[in-house]
Amino acid sequence: MEKDSYADLTWEDLEDWAGTTIVSRGRTYQRNSSVSDLGITPEGVLIAYVQGSVRYATQVAIQDGDLTSECTCPYWTTCKHAVAVVLEYLMCLKNDGAVPQIPQTDARLDRLRETETTGEECWDPELGMWTDIEQQLEAEQQQNTGSLSAYLEKQTKAQLVELLDELTNAFPDVREFLEDRQKVRSGSASTLLNAIRQEIADIRKEPDWDEYEREYQPMSFNRLKTYLQALLIAGHADEAILLGKELIDAVNFALDNYDIEGDIIDEIPACMEIVIRALPASSLSSSEQLIWAVDIELADSYEFCYEVLENIWNNTNKKSDWRELADELQKRLAVKQTDKYLRNQLTGWLIAAFEQTGREDEIIPLREREAEITGDYIQLIDLLIEEKHYEDAENWCQKAIANTDPNHQGTISDIEDRLRTIHERTGDLLGALAFYADDFFSNSSLHTFQELCEAAHKAKVGPAVEAWARYFLETGHLPRTKGRKRKGEPNDKWPLPKTEFEKDIDASEGPMIHLLIELAIAEKKPTEVLKWYDFKESTRDYSWGYIYTSSLNVAQAIKEKYPDRAIAIWKEQAESAISRVEVSGYREAGTYLREVRDTLKRLNKEDEWEAYLSELRDQNKRRPRCLEVLDGLAGKRIIDRE
Repeated sequence: MEKDSYADLTWEDLEDWAGTTIVSRGRTYQRNSSVSDLGITPEGVLIAYVQGSVRYATQVAIQDGDLTSECTCPYWTTCKHAVAVVLEYLMCLKNDGAVPQIPQTDARLDRLRETETTGEECWDPELGMWTDIEQQLEAEQQQNTGSLSAYLEKQTKAQLVELLDELTNAFPDVREFLEDRQKVRSGSASTLLNAIRQEIADIRKEPDWDEYEREYQPMSFNRLKTYLQALLIAGHADEAILLGKELIDAVNFALDNYDIEGDIIDEIPACMEIVIRALPASSLSSSEQLIWAVDIELADSYEFCYEVLENIWNNTNKKSDWRELADELQKRLAVKQTDKYLRNQLTGWLIAAFEQTGREDEIIPLREREAEITGDYIQLIDLLIEEKHYEDAENWCQKAIANTDPNHQGTISDIEDRLRTIHERTGDLLGALAFYADDFFSNSSLHTFQELCEAAHKAKVGPAVEAWARYFLETGHLPRTKGRKRKGEPNDKWPLPKTEFEKDIDASEGPMIHLLIELAIAEKKPTEVLKWYDFKESTRDYSWGYIYTSSLNVAQAIKEKYPDRAIAIWKEQAESAISRVEVSGYREAGTYLREVRDTLKRLNKEDEWEAYLSELRDQNKRRPRCLEVLDGLAGKRIIDRE
């Protein structure tokens, strides 16, 4: 590739590649002389150092007409350093400066390749090749261990003791390691249990904070895992599984009280894996092991053990074990238990046990009993709907309505959804449609409008329902079946029955302008878009239900049929953004001005665009950051800038 392939680049090319913000920062870096040792490979790849918080190696290339980059900085996509390299190179072209050729041995190429490997490989200068890091570390460890072993073998016992004494005094971790070895080698269950319980007690303690860094010191689980493994190897399986619940309780306490989830999320499953490996060797029967696993999952509030327990569920095939689990869970539910969350968990496991033992006929009665106790009706209703017991499901919906606080809108909404589903499943489309209408009138949006109209057409009352829905959006008046016909009301009567839910709807005078504009855009009706946009602009009080609708969206929707109006909107928005005298405002203005430029060019009005751009440049000639944005819209090559 010829080295002047970059010469035709425009500011717009850079912004399309990196974005306006990154381009602006790259310009600053280049102006501040942050780019050094710029060079180019025979293939046309630019290489340079860029000084940021540290010095980064950066490369840029043009491949198949597109700019690409790599950098040793942590930024995950095209970075300001890459932009700065391009701009530095273009300045060299403009000033006829010499750019040296980069040899293949350049150290920056090695650094960039190392970055590309994401840490899995590294460059070995002695071998002259890329090697696997793990293999290299293993080889280095073996080499170091060999030479160290030879040294230690030459020492006397007294010298080794003296050496260990020095190490334990200088390095507390070495002392801990030796103490751990002593406890593990002892094989004493009481010694190991005391050590494990001490580690579990430490989990409950508040982490040590580094006052300088304002970060806590991560806790280590290495000793705990070592002790648990030693306990298991020593044959104390029963003791190991007893510790599982204690460990989970300590973890729950720590997570409830301290922000340390990041440390625990990977460590606790590894500890529990060791505990679970003790199950087959324990004195628990297979059914008792299943009950133990359920208890652990019930206690595991943060679900750290879900995956490590999964094999137990998958490998428990004996129906007798599931029957014993069912009996145990039924006993627990029979005990007066006011914790609704716990009852729901127990119920879920009992249903699983029923399914494993062919007792599906007991599931609905169980759900009914629990609904009466906990007031959680939704799971029962869903089950009845799934089993096509629609009449029973509707009766339970009515019971749920009677026993639910009307202020609990989330629960009421859930019940409405189920009633709507029941009406749909039983063929009562008008009854189901009434719930769609309730949702639309109380929560008007483009989605609820479209959902209502789609359901209305299926129920063969589409025109009437849609007409009343639009009338509501334009006036704020709800549909009615009595009284004198208002001016502008649809001719068709409102065809839907009322639901049992009374809605507190603020039916005020005035159009929901934002939604009418959004609807017209969705329906690709530019005349309607412009009508409501102009209505908004004329009132300026934005009337009932107003939410800001982007003027850019409006201009996009009308630009084909009403290009002059779209251009006027873009200009107004651009000039307003520039008047904020902020860099962010200049960038925002650039978005609008690009639309003005492209539309005028499509209309063969390039002269009008050039005149407008010149006018803006003159008005903002003392705002260099604004001029940068305007330069980017001029379509000129970067090297042609003044």
